Amino acid sequence: MLTLRVDRLLVGYFLPASDVGIYQAASQAAMLSAMILAAFNAIFSPMIARLYHEGQLERLNELFKVSTKWGLYVSLPLFLVLIVAPREVMTVVFGEPYAAGAFPMLIMAGAQLFNAATGAVGLMLIMSGHPKRWLALSVMSLLLNIALCLALIPRLGIVGAALAVAFSVMSLFGGGLLEVRRLLGLWPYDRRYLKGFMAALGTLALLFILRTLLEVEQNILGLSLLAASGMAGFAGLLLLLGIDGEDRDLLHMMRG
Repeated sequence: MLTLRVDRLLVGYFLPASDVGIYQAASQAAMLSAMILAAFNAIFSPMIARLYHEGQLERLNELFKVSTKWGLYVSLPLFLVLIVAPREVMTVVFGEPYAAGAFPMLIMAGAQLFNAATGAVGLMLIMSGHPKRWLALSVMSLLLNIALCLALIPRLGIVGAALAVAFSVMSLFGGGLLEVRRLLGLWPYDRRYLKGFMAALGTLALLFILRTLLEVEQNILGLSLLAASGMAGFAGLLLLLGIDGEDRDLLHMMRG
């Protein structure tokens, strides 16, 4: 995102080179879920355009709900691993000197999870004929990011930069969600998210138990097992709680 690039420039301006390297690593780790989500949302782009231009708003709203839910489900297991072992992730992936980036990485990863939880709001606005509205939100988010960076980085260092990113990302996608509700009358949330919430709690408990059993601090194998267990555990709990009918419809649409 452009906000992250601006962040890196201002971190480089205010902070020493060692902090710049740590922040760069933390932001890269935090963006993994965003890259997965971008690939996931690309699947829905033609579906959104087709349903909107055919006037099938009820089906579009259902697609919005299901795609948002599964975008969140795709992003959650990775975020849960980051919660359980943030320092270990930074140490194993980047090296011991980068462990100091664990907290900033968690802040930015939380913002990207919020991004996932709001769904493809940018696509919804662009494909429905409101690209200028999305552009305006993006510009406001960028300006907010710059202002927060100038205020927070000199005081809080890379944590301030991470907070600036988090607030700007949440303002962009939160604003996009409200605009989709106002302009299109669409809203992605309902009681079906309770299954995902329960599966996330169960997976988090599993990961904390496994973390005590696996030596993950300097062990890429242990960290890999922890990540694989998180994904398998979350998927397994979702299956145990039951797949909804609309989820099967979504899979059918994606195959089509």
